[in-house]
Amino acid sequence: MKEYFGDSLKSYTQTKVAERLLNPAIEAMLSKVKGRNIKMLDFGCGQGILYPIAQKLGFLYSGTDISPDQISAAKRLYPKGDFSVCDARKYKNHKKFDIVTVSMLLPLLSSKSDIVSILKTSRKHLKKTGTLLIAVTHPCFDHYMRFGILGWKNVSTEFSGYFTSGVEYKTEHPMPSGSFVFDDFHWTLSDYFELIQSSGFVIERLNECPPDEKYRSDEKFWKRRNDYPTYLIFYCRLTNDRC
Repeated sequence: MKEYFGDSLKSYTQTKVAERLLNPAIEAMLSKVKGRNIKMLDFGCGQGILYPIAQKLGFLYSGTDISPDQISAAKRLYPKGDFSVCDARKYKNHKKFDIVTVSMLLPLLSSKSDIVSILKTSRKHLKKTGTLLIAVTHPCFDHYMRFGILGWKNVSTEFSGYFTSGVEYKTEHPMPSGSFVFDDFHWTLSDYFELIQSSGFVIERLNECPPDEKYRSDEKFWKRRNDYPTYLIFYCRLTNDRC
């Protein structure tokens, strides 16, 4: 996670893949939440990527991130946004939110206990009718799996098969201002189901973020992103006995 602090961020930006696949899918799923003055809490908000979506939908947005450098960037990009530095595992606020989003944060965590800690904090700050939205790299086709199946050269790891949970892998990703190198951890689909449900949530919907038909003309992008999924989003509610 150290790559999201300091000078490492100079080469970091959101990828075209996320802009085309992940963001529209998140917006579509958040748009299902109806009501007035909807309050949204964004854990691991980074540089405020979801802030424009929240603004477009009319939500009252609050974003937190463990990296002060990410928060500084978010405040520069969106000076009217409510951003604060905080470890999502230790977040405390008297407010209750209609929506909590945890986008691309869980794959950064090296232990199931850390994942559960964030999910339980999310539960604590949700209204009884609230929605938890979790976005992750698709565990069946994350960079760890692409290294093993496709032999990708920009990924380094001790590949030991899909069912080995918690394996760390390092990926070098080209960015407009240089390569960005990051470390993530591989968690299986079963891991996510088990941890989400044991933390007091029921999964109502899944979205595997397929490419929109309008990108079919970009043949290279279309083929790669249509051949296998890149992201996975869980749309969750509180279970009745945990409210």
